[in-house]
Amino acid sequence: MVAAGRTIESEAARLNRLVTDLLDLARLGTSEFRWRPSPST
Repeated sequence: MVAAGRTIESEAARLNRLVTDLLDLARLGTSEFRWRPSPST
């Protein structure tokens, strides 16, 4: 059960990054876009 919880948590984090990246791409053509560098992981 603990391993399943860790897997779910890591996949949720990956999905969150994906959605954030997709939203940033969608904003590229608008004045809403702001570039924020982030540290490499």
